[in-house]
Amino acid sequence: MTDTSKKPRIPKGQGKDRLIKHSKILFLENGYESTSPQDIYKSSGVGQGSFYHHFSSKADLMKTVLDEICETESHSLHRILKKDSSAKDKLNEFLDQPRKGKKGCKFGRFIYESSVVNSDIAIPIRNYFQDLEESLDYLIGECQKSFSVTQCLSSKQISQTIIAQIQGGYILSRVKESDIFLANSITSIKKLIFNDEIVNDRD
Repeated sequence: MTDTSKKPRIPKGQGKDRLIKHSKILFLENGYESTSPQDIYKSSGVGQGSFYHHFSSKADLMKTVLDEICETESHSLHRILKKDSSAKDKLNEFLDQPRKGKKGCKFGRFIYESSVVNSDIAIPIRNYFQDLEESLDYLIGECQKSFSVTQCLSSKQISQTIIAQIQGGYILSRVKESDIFLANSITSIKKLIFNDEIVNDRD
């Protein structure tokens, strides 16, 4: 008679990938601090022994997850930057990327957890936002040369404002439980920075 009480065995070589995949879902849904190693074992089907074979700690796993998330986001950003289109079109494409406000920023939310922000776990997040700010700074500078973006503020000030506005939109969408607040934030950004939007509003 077959013993069905035993957990199905994870195929060899898949343990690490399953840990990353399932912990990413748990961290994004519940936060880093509220996700226990036991939650990860249960969701992934990977046992404690295998966990510590691949990762030295939950923090080590979290940093790997953040590396993967930030790498994906950076790839998306630089795909836009490499396109053969105008700086304004690239900036518009970045602003128009699909975003789900109620779900929150994929990694910005972890900054509110002290165990993340006060440790090396946050390094991938800091690096991504630095890259994002520098990329937007460049695009906006190019737009200002062609007078398609307001020159009332420096390119650096505008890039920081865009990031802050998007992150604020995520917060409002989560608090108000509606994606419309993030969408409104993006619309407001465009009206504030693009000269043609400013002219149209005055007409």
